[in-house]
Amino acid sequence: MVRSEREDDVYPTAEQRAEERLLDLLLPPLPSPPPGATPIREQEHGQGAAGRPLFVVSSKGDVQPKIPEAETEASERRRRTREKLRQQLKDGQLEERDVEIEVQQQSSRCWR
Repeated sequence: MVRSEREDDVYPTAEQRAEERLLDLLLPPLPSPPPGATPIREQEHGQGAAGRPLFVVSSKGDVQPKIPEAETEASERRRRTREKLRQQLKDGQLEERDVEIEVQQQSSRCWR
């Protein structure tokens, strides 16, 4: 009985994590640049002339890294695409799509 109650407690979290994992599989992360690759124009990639990262300091003294506009536009497009996929998943429009997931079996704990 306790086990059943515990499963009911973690079900919403497990469902959310499964949805996020499916979305990760449907929209894979962007490929990372090869090691040692340097951008042609460092200014466009949030770096100064010396190759150091640029930062923005607000009037309150908060420091944030400067993100180039191209990166923010790309991440916003990616976020919108992910949300569209999330809605399609909830609406059942992706039911015919196959994905493969490898899972590792965890050892069961003994509750006392």
